Amino acid sequence: MLRGSCYTIYVDLPRRPDEMLLVHGLTGACDKVARSVGSFLRRMESKNGLDPGGFRPGPSTLAALEQRGYLTQRSKEEEHQVMGRLAEALEQRSRARKPSIVLMPTYACNLRCSYCFQAHVREGETAGSSLRTMTPELVDRIFAAIPKLDQRHEVVTDEVESRGYLFYGGEPFLRSSRPLIDYIVRKARSFSACTFSAITNGTELDAYEDLLGPEGIGFLQITLDGPPSIHDRRRIREDGSGTFAEISRNVDLALDRETTVSLRINVDPTNLETLPLLAEEIVRAGWHERTHFTAYLAPVHASGPDDLDSGAFNTSWQLMERLDELRRDHDAMRSIEGPSGGLRLRAETLLRASTDPFQAFTAKHCSAQSTTYVFDPTGDVFSCFDEPGHPEKRIGRLDPTGTLVFESSDERWRSRSVRNTAKCIRCRYAMLCGGGCAQGSMREGRGLLGSYCDALPRFFRRAAAEAYEALAASRVHAADPAPERIR
Repeated sequence: MLRGSCYTIYVDLPRRPDEMLLVHGLTGACDKVARSVGSFLRRMESKNGLDPGGFRPGPSTLAALEQRGYLTQRSKEEEHQVMGRLAEALEQRSRARKPSIVLMPTYACNLRCSYCFQAHVREGETAGSSLRTMTPELVDRIFAAIPKLDQRHEVVTDEVESRGYLFYGGEPFLRSSRPLIDYIVRKARSFSACTFSAITNGTELDAYEDLLGPEGIGFLQITLDGPPSIHDRRRIREDGSGTFAEISRNVDLALDRETTVSLRINVDPTNLETLPLLAEEIVRAGWHERTHFTAYLAPVHASGPDDLDSGAFNTSWQLMERLDELRRDHDAMRSIEGPSGGLRLRAETLLRASTDPFQAFTAKHCSAQSTTYVFDPTGDVFSCFDEPGHPEKRIGRLDPTGTLVFESSDERWRSRSVRNTAKCIRCRYAMLCGGGCAQGSMREGRGLLGSYCDALPRFFRRAAAEAYEALAASRVHAADPAPERIR
C-alpha cells in the first residue's frame, strides 16, 4: 500500500501560488509540482496511505511520485531504517576527509570585548602560563603528528594536494606573534602545498601585509559590531579605546591584496537597530562591490529565561525577520546577509540537474564532529572552536614525545550524528542540518548528543524557494514531464 513519505519537504513558491517544490530528505529528489499534487501528498502522509479523498493524480504522475520517493510502500519504521543506513554511509564519507588543522598561537588578545568567551583564561592563577605564545618546538610536534591524523582518517597523503591551515585565538595576528607565524608558514610550506585562513579581530593585520593574498593568508573572518559609535563600545582595547577605524583600514588592506574577507556582525538587542548605519559604512567603503567580500549576521542567542525576557534571540529566525524589515526600509542593508548559513548553497545543489544530491546531505552538523583538530599553545587538542580555554573539554593532548593521546570525549564528539538522535533520524530536514550545533544543544540542556534546530525548517524552505527562483530566472533548471522535474 502506497503512503506519503514522512521525509517529504513542502516548499511554497511565493511568486507561483499554484505550484510548489517537493524536496525529499532521504532520496535527494527535488521537483516542482502543481499545488494540488503537493496537497494530495500531504493527505497521503497524514492518512498513512488510506484513501484521503479529493484530487488524485493520474497514473503517470503517481508512478513518478513513487519513483522519486514521495510515495512509498515502506512503513515509517522502514524509512527510518533507510535513513540510519544513509547517515552511516555519510559518516564514513566525512571521516575519510583530510583533517582540518587549527592552530592557536596564543590565548592572549589585545581586545577586551564584553562577550568574550575566553576572558577567564586571562584571569586567575594560571593566566600567565595560559597566555604564553606557542613555541616552535610545539609547532614541530604538531606537524609531526599531522601524518598520524591522516592515517587515523584513512587519508592517502598526496604531496600535490594543498592543505589548509586556520589560525585562531585569542588573537592570532598580534604584532608580537609575527616571528611565530613566520615559523609556522615556513614549516607548513616545507611540509606540503598549503593555504592559510584566520579568524582575527583585524586590529594589527597590517603587520602581516606581505603574507596576505591567495597564495598566503587567503581568507579572513573579521568582526565589526556596528557603526563606529557602537562598535567602539563593544570591541575595545584594554585602555577602553575603540577599534573601528584601524579594523576598517585593515579590511581595505586585505581586500586590496585579494584576500577574501568575511565580515561577522555579532547581533543582540543592544546593536540590532544600528545595523543600517553599519550597512551605510560598508557601502561608503565600497566593500559590498568587492569580489572577495561578504558580511553576515551572527545572532547572540538567549541562554536562559532572563535573556528571553530581555529580548535576546531565541532563534535565528527572529533575527532574519527583523533583517527583512530593515531591508525594506534601508537599501544599504542588502549588503548584509542573514544568519542562514549554507542552506542556500545546499538548496542549489539539490536543484541543479547535474549535481549529486547527496553532496547537499550531511549526517554531522560541522567538522567538529568529524575532522577538526584545534591545537592550543599548551598542547591541548579540541574539536570545537568554543572549547579552547577549558582543559576539561579537550579531546586529547600532544605529549612531549609528539604522541597524540586521545580522551573519551573525542569519541563522544566524533560519534555525534543524526543516526544517534531519535528526534533527528525521524526528521525530514535531518540530512540538511546534521542535527544542528552541538553547542546550541548543550546550551539548551540536551547535552552533546542532543539536537538543535534553531528554526532550520523555516530557513531551508525560504532558501529553497529563493534558490529556485534564481535558477529559474537564469534558465539553469530543466523541466521534465509531470511532475515537472528540476534535477
